[in-house]
Amino acid sequence: MSYVYPGTGGMSMHSGRPPPPSAGPPGHVTNSAPPPSGPGPGGYYGRMPYGPQYPLPPTAQIQPTGNALSSGMQWMSIRPPPPGGSGTVQPPSRLLSSSGQVASGHALPGQNLAGHTGPPPPHPTKTGLPPPSSHGAPWASEPPKNLPPSSSGHTVSGQLPLPPPMQPVVSYNSNVRMPPPLSLGQPPSSGQPLMPGSGQPPSSGHVPGGVQGPRPGLLPTPPTSAQGLLPTPPRQPPSVSGHGILPTPPPPTAGQGGLLPPPARPPVSGQGLLPAPGQLPSHPPMTGATSAGRYPMAPPPGVSGAAVMTPGHGLLPPPPPTVSGQGPPPPQPTGIGSSLPPPPTGWSYRGPESTGSRPPPPPGSTGGGGMMGQAPPPPPPTSAMAPPPSHPHMAHPPNPHSTQPQKPTVPADPELRPVNIMEARQVLPQTPLVPPKISLPGGLGVFNPPPHIMCCTMNAVPTTSSLLGKMKLPLAIHIHPYKDVSMHECPVIHPSTIVRCRVCRAYINPFVVFIDSRHWRCNLCFRPNALPEDFDYNAQTGKRGDRGMRMEIKRSSVEYIASSEYMLRPPQPCVYYFIIDVSYNSVNSGVLALTCRCLLDCLGRVPGDARTLVGFLTVDSSLHFYNLSIGNSQPQMMVVSDVDDIFIPSPDSLLVNLKESKDMIRTLLEDMPGIFAETPITECALGAALQVAEKLLHSIGGRVTVIQTCLPTTGPGALKNRDVNPPATKKDTINMAPASDFYKKLALDLSSQQIAVDLFAFSSSQFIDLSTISCVSKFSAGQVFYYPDFHHSQHTSRLRYEKDFTRYLTRKIGFEAVMRIRCTEGISLHTFHGNFFVRSTDLLSLPNTNPDHGYTISLSIDENLKDMSTVCCQAALLYTSSRGERRIRVHTLCLPVSSQPSVLYSKLNVVAITGVLANMAVDRATSSSIGDARDALLNTVVDCTKMYRSQVASANCPPFTLPSSLAQLPLFVLSLLKNPAFTLSSRISYDVRAQTMNLIKSTPLSYLMPTIYPSLYALHSLTEQNVVETETGETVVQAPLLQLSPENTSRYGIFLMDCGHSMYIWVSSDAPDALVSKILGVTNFEAIPEDMTTIPVQDNESSRVVHMLLKQISLSRQHHVSLIVIRERSQKRLLFVERLLDGKTDNGTSYYEFISHILRQLGK
Repeated sequence: MSYVYPGTGGMSMHSGRPPPPSAGPPGHVTNSAPPPSGPGPGGYYGRMPYGPQYPLPPTAQIQPTGNALSSGMQWMSIRPPPPGGSGTVQPPSRLLSSSGQVASGHALPGQNLAGHTGPPPPHPTKTGLPPPSSHGAPWASEPPKNLPPSSSGHTVSGQLPLPPPMQPVVSYNSNVRMPPPLSLGQPPSSGQPLMPGSGQPPSSGHVPGGVQGPRPGLLPTPPTSAQGLLPTPPRQPPSVSGHGILPTPPPPTAGQGGLLPPPARPPVSGQGLLPAPGQLPSHPPMTGATSAGRYPMAPPPGVSGAAVMTPGHGLLPPPPPTVSGQGPPPPQPTGIGSSLPPPPTGWSYRGPESTGSRPPPPPGSTGGGGMMGQAPPPPPPTSAMAPPPSHPHMAHPPNPHSTQPQKPTVPADPELRPVNIMEARQVLPQTPLVPPKISLPGGLGVFNPPPHIMCCTMNAVPTTSSLLGKMKLPLAIHIHPYKDVSMHECPVIHPSTIVRCRVCRAYINPFVVFIDSRHWRCNLCFRPNALPEDFDYNAQTGKRGDRGMRMEIKRSSVEYIASSEYMLRPPQPCVYYFIIDVSYNSVNSGVLALTCRCLLDCLGRVPGDARTLVGFLTVDSSLHFYNLSIGNSQPQMMVVSDVDDIFIPSPDSLLVNLKESKDMIRTLLEDMPGIFAETPITECALGAALQVAEKLLHSIGGRVTVIQTCLPTTGPGALKNRDVNPPATKKDTINMAPASDFYKKLALDLSSQQIAVDLFAFSSSQFIDLSTISCVSKFSAGQVFYYPDFHHSQHTSRLRYEKDFTRYLTRKIGFEAVMRIRCTEGISLHTFHGNFFVRSTDLLSLPNTNPDHGYTISLSIDENLKDMSTVCCQAALLYTSSRGERRIRVHTLCLPVSSQPSVLYSKLNVVAITGVLANMAVDRATSSSIGDARDALLNTVVDCTKMYRSQVASANCPPFTLPSSLAQLPLFVLSLLKNPAFTLSSRISYDVRAQTMNLIKSTPLSYLMPTIYPSLYALHSLTEQNVVETETGETVVQAPLLQLSPENTSRYGIFLMDCGHSMYIWVSSDAPDALVSKILGVTNFEAIPEDMTTIPVQDNESSRVVHMLLKQISLSRQHHVSLIVIRERSQKRLLFVERLLDGKTDNGTSYYEFISHILRQLGK
């Protein structure tokens, strides 16, 4: 290995270990200058929707928003933020002059996924019939070309030919007659306009310049009160504040008591997490990268004027807009009411309904007591127990002799069955929770994507914003867009024409309506569109086929391979750049050696093609570059000691072709641990290394992988140790905000150049300020991994890192990605949660996308939806695959609309609600304090309980009553309060807390829930009778779930706890030797090793079933799940005991104490 030391006098060559470099000048924090505006070399997508053609208003500011609509949101704050904001943008109607031209100095923001800037459409109507173009509309344009003739001969200037209105038409199959298309109603013709200065609802389609304007109320204004969850003050016009289009908060008004303004009934006290539609908090303006990003897709030639398609499985128009479950509710069955007073604090019992969830004692035992050997207290007498086994959760019947007006009785819908939370101690079913069924007209609900890909918190959407506000619950969707799925769940297709709506640019999906054999109506904007001539042509048979068999019609999740017409330049190659910490901590902990070993093992499996590029940079107090060109006989190291004035030697040879230089790369990775084996340097210049990566990759983009083991203390972005000790009381603030905005600004610059940063952080009991350095990943769409107290001698930690890093290097990846979310008119996007950068109101910039990232989007209702039977949300992810293909993955979710509170409450998805509350609590904790986040979570339960009792429940129901669809909400909220992100325990380190918040914001919902509320199974009770075959022919283990209560564990059993990233097998002290031998393969309890992480496969029934269950859990995750065997009296016992969240732990109260506290709050 040869070494080069660039200096003022030139470069010097050395061999062997380089001498210690001279110390450079003291490091100082520098802010990288934003890249120049305008498209960069070979730019994609037109970068950002700003520039000479679309100038920003003179008062507007560009602000980095990575979590733009989440991290900067002050509506989560209990204390109202100060009013103000910068740079308001007039509504579209005010930006247009009387002649229909864009006013001077303004432009209408937005753009389609492909950067399409074709002729704009006319103003929409919900019936799909465009108005005449003779009223001076500003969207006048050339009529579309090459459209099929209208069957009626009626045309509208600049529009598609329309079919004969409201008469039966015959499809291409003469044997099938289609009923007339459904009229979805007209927009409101009277009342207050939706936006100031506008007499009609603004369109969500394109406006001049091909730019999609923001919907009114897209980003609501901030709350100004301290009560409740979902405020509903008047909506404000949007304003520009930062890179995204953000509304400016109004000044506080008198009479508002908190986050939730009172509905048309007495206000509810408490502070909640949920903002009202029409509100968005203010946030300070940020500076950052103002240049446009490079986006790799452009619309195919001629698309702007041509009609494109987006049909779905709605081959027939839907029935009239009615919702299942509306109408007079059936009478409520009466039963025995409960007269049992609440048990004393600290004492618990379980009613008859809970006996089935207690695991049976293992063979050879005499029964099961509590986990610590104490049997639970005997249950109260049977006569005192209210809900009989046949009706375990029945509410009090109404009093027939009462003179007070009675509310309608609750329908007998099983999802709406009222549950007395104080009596139903075992609220968790023995089977996994599943979302309520989505009931769509015509049975179209079966075409929705599976919940692990896309789901909503409400499987029936309220018709109005006020109705949503009264529920005090969030309306949001969870999306896992790039998940590894089978071809059955997300087929890949390569059609001759990608059919899209000509107005809103939505993709065809199963929920559109075919007007006739030549036209279809979009289910998002309700405009009619023409079908391509070859839409019904089957290329395999050469004949006309059944359009209902097209994949884009029968699947709501589909992936298109885009044609060359969508490309402005050849796709970028895969570029992987590794920044590796080689300081003393990295060498001593074994991180450097493990990293090099994993890289050597995975070099041949890294995704990419023949053009894949790789580079390496090692960093301590200096920067070490490596020339790996094939012309060299061995790798050449070049050392730069001045990290404050970066100099990049030989920039053309630092990124090399992986295939051509593989031998040189292997030599470097084999030698690297030895080169730095004796290093005494403890400093690290992380900021300077990231700036080098930006300069090297700015023209092509790529992925930067950072291996960091210590606090960066020198060079740009240097940090200092700060006081992060936990507070003595919850009134004290745990400061989770970043210490510097250097890494956030740098992330914005990287994102604009299509560069993402993934961070692997390690610590050995020292502080590394993860909340600050992780910003470089959060705002560049990267991922953060954290390994506390890491040392290579610890088998569990070492194995976890090896598995994680190996999967990271070999998993699929998408480059230069963007994701756009479209919703039915009347629904707008409110808040985004995840790792990304917001380019516009509905466009997320994702320089890299990976299958382990999920996103949460809060929605708001801007218009009355009473004339609609369904609403839809569509997520389109555009990316470049590792093989150089442009691909578009589309997911579409369709939900019914209802104005009946009983229907709405029966369709709540409590798991999805919990995920949204966790994301909102993280925002509250970072913007305010941990204590405020805890109070808001608690008040969420109080507020929604009061609202349910006031709207749906009978007058005589117990105070703490919830519908069965929400029965687990108090349990899940308690688990959040005990979560490392929100607990006040002094044993939770600052970096662990910060990483837990990172995971909540970026982890898909299906992977997040086990970390919030783990699953508990009794392994000793499993037999082959628990092994069943599903409808798809798959063999699975159906193990009964247990609630996380010490009562459900016994001294004689063996239990499995699934915590998401880890699984724990708990072996009770009195477990029979025969049972221990069958499951664990050791003779008795005392023979269990302290560091046991695997169990052998044995030829007995218990071992086979247990291993099937372990494999089943591992295959359901896309990450490594470690296994730890814990004896009852071992040092690791707290790993299991603290996760029995129903019991009283150091992190909080027991479940019964928690619900008793809520009951007292309900009585206030």
